[in-house]
Amino acid sequence: MVPGWGQLRNGSEFRGGVVFGLQTYFLLRYRVAERRGRFYDEERSAENPRWDSAYLDERVADSKDTRGDMVWWSVITLLYSVIDAYVDAHMVGFDEQIEEVERVTFSIEPNGEEGAAFVLSSHF
Repeated sequence: MVPGWGQLRNGSEFRGGVVFGLQTYFLLRYRVAERRGRFYDEERSAENPRWDSAYLDERVADSKDTRGDMVWWSVITLLYSVIDAYVDAHMVGFDEQIEEVERVTFSIEPNGEEGAAFVLSSHF
């Protein structure tokens, strides 16, 4: 419900702040475009508009386009946020699990002047 909350809960404060900032920005831009479009639409239907009708029609259309763009960017950001938080939640403790896995390594070490030795080692 709160943009960026999943990232904050998973310990990714920077990404949580970025997601929250982007969602807030898109919401505010949507509201400004909506109010601006309403203003120009009311001006268009007034008895004595301050501007000609072609200009007002263009402003209303621009406002509608901006609102549509902000909705799409908000949805994209929301999807990123949900997927990122989901993946982060499932990766909690992954580094510790890797540490517990048996380590098998091999190397080739020089064996005097006669050649080399193949060394296979296992760490638990």
